[in-house]
Amino acid sequence: MRYKINIPNAKTKDCKKKIEEAFKKDARVEDCSVDLDSKTFEINTDKPSQDILSHLEELGYHGHII
Repeated sequence: MRYKINIPNAKTKDCKKKIEEAFKKDARVEDCSVDLDSKTFEINTDKPSQDILSHLEELGYHGHII
């Protein structure tokens, strides 16, 4: 399932790298990317949405599915 998540506090290239690297390590994630201009995170995975949001919170980011 593809999710699009708004992450208001993802503002720098370091944020983008940290989020993408953390999720790409997960075998259940097919692909993912962060767009800093729109502050959105797109992810294709079979993980439940709550697991994705919880993982973002562990990394220090608060997201909302849009």
